[in-house]
Amino acid sequence: MAAGPVKSYGAANFLFGLEGEAPSVVKTVSGGGMTADVVEIAKGDARMSSKTLGPLKCNPIKMELGIVMGGEMLEWVNAFLNNSHIYKQGSITYGDFDKKARSYLHCKDILLTSFGIPACDAASKEDARLSIEMRATSTEVADGDGADLKGVLNVKQKAYMCHNFKVAVGDLPCANVNKIDAITITCAVQQNDVGERRISELVPTVTKCGNLVMTISSADEKPWQQWHKDFCIDGNNGQDKELQGSIEWLDPATKKTVASLEMKQIGIFDLASDAATGGGDTVRRFKASMYVEEFQFKISPP
Repeated sequence: MAAGPVKSYGAANFLFGLEGEAPSVVKTVSGGGMTADVVEIAKGDARMSSKTLGPLKCNPIKMELGIVMGGEMLEWVNAFLNNSHIYKQGSITYGDFDKKARSYLHCKDILLTSFGIPACDAASKEDARLSIEMRATSTEVADGDGADLKGVLNVKQKAYMCHNFKVAVGDLPCANVNKIDAITITCAVQQNDVGERRISELVPTVTKCGNLVMTISSADEKPWQQWHKDFCIDGNNGQDKELQGSIEWLDPATKKTVASLEMKQIGIFDLASDAATGGGDTVRRFKASMYVEEFQFKISPP
């Protein structure tokens, strides 16, 4: 009997795994398809140019996942943060509402190109999600085999909230930090086109680190003003004057550190009052903007 038509399905569950490691649950995923630029060839005696296709390339893959990940994935992220770019093999699994594998996207020679830390906000009710962007040299779509994904998806996924955090910058007062802006570290990638190959090689180039921007109650403003004056205005900003620090995400009881971001060589370059309205009843705050030279992401043991 001939097989019936393939039915559409709701894409409800996603996994991503590096080769040799159990997959992790992914909150959102997009991209990864193969594409090519259209090249037009003008003809002097014709009104219409002819067209052909240029080298193949893979669209960026964007994902959001929880702040807990597998050991190999964590090592890959920290190598990226240390400006060491390692090619990996991996696969994305697309599952339906019944938690069955309906399709796969196999990714070859993947480079991390962006790693984003979520904003921390004492007033937020959102769960904390890391954002990751990758570029693969090539991808291949494969039909799903109906594999049962419940063993991974049914593992209790703890929701780590954006409002459960603490931060340290040197010995400056940080107990009244209300908000920390999202931080993104990026690496530009160039395509190395070779005439005999249709698929371009990916080559990492410049890595850039986002700034640390914190909103703090005015009760702690004076020590921050002193550091800003000494470091930024008076010019005492050698490496020995830069500070070390960290951001920690806490469990719901705010007693245990779940994950942390260590920061090295922090320097302040701007200090300004936060936006306020006359006659309002909001707490007066100021905003400190700092550069960071090095990051390392850590996950605490369960």
